[in-house]
Amino acid sequence: MTLENTVIKNGFCVGCAACSAVNGSNYQIKFDNYGCYTAYQKEETSNEVEKKLSQVCPFTSSINETHISRELFGNDGAAFHEHIGYYQGLYAGHVINEEYRLSSSSGGLVSKVLEILFEQKLIDGVLHVKRSSENGELFNYSISNSIKELQEGKKSRYYPINLMGVLKAIKGDGKRYAVVGIPCFVKSIRLLQREESGFENIKFFIGIICGQLKSKYFTDVFKIPLQNFKSEITDIDFRIKLKNKPAHEYAVGFKTSDMDDFKITKPAKYIFGSDWGFGTLKYKSCDACDDVFNETADIVFGDAWVYPYSEDWKGTNLMIIRNAFLKKLLFENPVMSSEVNLTTLSEKDTLTTQEPSVRHRRQNLRYRLEVLKKNHDWVPAKRLDSVQISGEKNRKIQDLRLKFASRSHYAMYYARKYNIPWFFEFRLMMISLKLRYYRIGPKAFVPSIVKKKLKLIFKKK
Repeated sequence: MTLENTVIKNGFCVGCAACSAVNGSNYQIKFDNYGCYTAYQKEETSNEVEKKLSQVCPFTSSINETHISRELFGNDGAAFHEHIGYYQGLYAGHVINEEYRLSSSSGGLVSKVLEILFEQKLIDGVLHVKRSSENGELFNYSISNSIKELQEGKKSRYYPINLMGVLKAIKGDGKRYAVVGIPCFVKSIRLLQREESGFENIKFFIGIICGQLKSKYFTDVFKIPLQNFKSEITDIDFRIKLKNKPAHEYAVGFKTSDMDDFKITKPAKYIFGSDWGFGTLKYKSCDACDDVFNETADIVFGDAWVYPYSEDWKGTNLMIIRNAFLKKLLFENPVMSSEVNLTTLSEKDTLTTQEPSVRHRRQNLRYRLEVLKKNHDWVPAKRLDSVQISGEKNRKIQDLRLKFASRSHYAMYYARKYNIPWFFEFRLMMISLKLRYYRIGPKAFVPSIVKKKLKLIFKKK
């Protein structure tokens, strides 16, 4: 079994680049035709190295997230939930400083925790995603060596990234690092530390809850109203908070090579292709992922999409602490008590913050893998819930999501190639309408203005 004839051939590579960091590996990372990072071999790799690579790749390793997290966090009185994983505490919160909070995608806690690690002299640098100008990238992993540099990496980036450059740069350099990553990337580095020396210097794993990885052309979804793909996006902010709107109603701001100022879109949820439930331009591997809450990270952050936090437009973080040392460090630090507002969450509320993802990645995963097996020689082995998917309607939704995600790549490829932006929406419209019908029912086709008026009428009654 090799990476080439399993994860790469069948389209499940996430482009994390852990394989490129193994001694003797001939794998590199590049963009494919559809703007997704994938591994490729410059020349054939020896059988001995391939065996090691299969244990480093997050989708071929025989060691799953439960096994890794049990070894790391299973002691010190940790609680356990089959979907949340091991944990020392579940919280919702935000930084108190309003300017700091508003400059973050959510509540600002990711940057604040990393600042504390710097201030306590526990790390010399952070591996995280920042703006890039190399190889046609807008963003990629960089190294920040100070709190000032750290601030340049604030905010979410719905964009493909890889670890190839930073892993090469830090290997065995004697410094200490924290890494910020989505579940499959964090898992890949944990596996890399088991198989390859030189990466013991990554001391802290800061996990981000991930909806799905997007192709580099997801940025063009927001540019379609301009009806011009010739000018490339040079900068983009995927999360612009809208005052007095629910936290999930954010806009997107971007700048193209022929624009002087940022263009701010209407709320992203009203833009065709931006609905995360449709899976526009997402990696195929995301439909074979079962890690909702980044189970192998020391501390995890996401959006607290649960009432009342979801109603606060300024943003609120979900925070899951797994590492007992880190919990003690943070809660004994005066910064946390004076600069951060935290409340404790129950398991139920924690699950509710990511309810669609729990449903998709755990409850419906078994069915999708069965579908994927029909068209592929190999699919990843995953942890599967004992509950089987129920109902023809639910199966239809899963089928349509797989179809929409797959065809969105082709639709965007040809829309860009021939500079016909409207083709993207035209090619996907019928699948979109069917998916909306199965998800919402006939009311999916009622105009928003009519829905608002009906709500007002029934509210008065």
